[in-house]
Formats: sequence, C-alpha cells, structure tokens
Amino acid sequence: MRTYKNTGRALSVAVLVCTSFFSAGCRDAPRLVEKVLFSVSPNLEFITVEIDFGPQLKVDIQGSFPISHYGELFLNPWTEVSPFSAGFRLNTNVFNEQDLIRLTPTTVLANGSTLPLPINTALVEVRAPNPIHDAVDPMGYVDILGKRWLGAAAEVAALERALPEGLSLAHDFFVDSVTGRPAVVVAVYGPAPKGSGYEATGGVAFFGDAARLIELWRERRDDRAVRARAGLISAGSVAEFKIVDRAPKLKVRVVK
Repeated sequence: MRTYKNTGRALSVAVLVCTSFFSAGCRDAPRLVEKVLFSVSPNLEFITVEIDFGPQLKVDIQGSFPISHYGELFLNPWTEVSPFSAGFRLNTNVFNEQDLIRLTPTTVLANGSTLPLPINTALVEVRAPNPIHDAVDPMGYVDILGKRWLGAAAEVAALERALPEGLSLAHDFFVDSVTGRPAVVVAVYGPAPKGSGYEATGGVAFFGDAARLIELWRERRDDRAVRARAGLISAGSVAEFKIVDRAPKLKVRVVK
C-alpha cells in the first residue's frame, strides 16, 4: 500500500556548481552523494539500497512508493540533523518476470542522458501509467536481458533547478579494486533539454549490480560467521547487517 507525506514546508534545492560544470574534468563539480548502504535478505530475495545525499540537496518530502509489484522506492526528507535520503527495496525474482519481456528496453534516464556506466545494456523501465503523486514520479529499472542490474528512480519536482538541463552527475560506490566496476551507481540529473522529446524535470536514479551485491554480502556474512563462532559478535547478527561505502567516484555526463 502506497503511503506518502509532504510536511508542508517549501521544497527546496540548493546546489553550488562551478562555471566549467559541463567539463568532465571540473574539479569543483559538487559531490551530491555522501554514502550508500545496502543489505540483502537472508534468503537473497530482496536487495535494499539506501543513499544519503549531500547537504546541497535539501528536499523536504517523505514517502514510500510502489514500483509495480516487485518492490518500492522510499524518500526521507532533509532536516537540520539528517540528510535527504532515498533508496529502494526490490525483489530479485523480477529478473524472471515474463510480463517485462514485452516492454521496450531503454538506454537513457528520464531526461534523455544515457544510463551511467558501467551499465552498458538496455534496461526495462517500469512506471505507473500516470504519476501517483504531484511531487514525485517513481519508476523502476530491470536488466531483463543480462539479469544483473536493478534500479529505481524518482522524478522530483523540487530538483528541477538542481542541475542544468540535460546534465547528470553519476557517483560510483563499492568499486572493485581489480576491475574498477562499481556495484552501485547513483545519478542526480537535471531536467530534459527543451526540444529533446523528453519531459523529465529533475531527479535521482540509483542502480545496483544484484550479482555483485549478493557476492559482497556473502563475503561479509561468512566473515561474520567466523567472528560469531569466535564469540566476537552475536550469532543472531550474522545475516542481518548493512554494508556502507562513503567514498564515491564522480562522473559528469551531458546530453548532446
């Protein structure tokens, strides 16, 4: 069941950008994401990804929004003591959802900018026929072909002025030291360029490599099991934990 709450204060976004923002080499491009946490249910059925955004994004909206019948997207508002945060809880069984095979995959975000690397395959976009809330339009993404990537996104009216038109900032987390591939990618994007054929305002999107996240979770679970046997942690906490990364790598992309 969908629930949402708008606290009544004005939605606001304050983002500082440098004058050469459209250059991928811009050293002053804002890091809009501070950390990412993820967890996997013990039966591997659900993956939960939580994102804490930086102090530049002061979005005052709270809610839990269904993504079809395979999960939900959630938003928590910025306050003086806590950041704006968002995330998803998605069912990994969606990879086997036959109804999704009939949908046309996409290689772009809602504003027309390409999906952030290393997502190099088209994803099926799942969204309600009509926006379910006037301030938020949630959607899901499924790698129905490769069965690796799961994602969610929210077009948030308050983010329309957060970034210039056609721009997206992608933040990589849980980057493999050998391959350089991230297990989580978070993108903050601006509105679609006028005349581009897209109608997005601004939004946030986050994607998780399900296979890699499960692998990381199993490694941590096995380590915790060893520590539990040694009496260093309680046995009940072996399979119930979150893994955090606070060191994003930033990429800038512009719709041409």
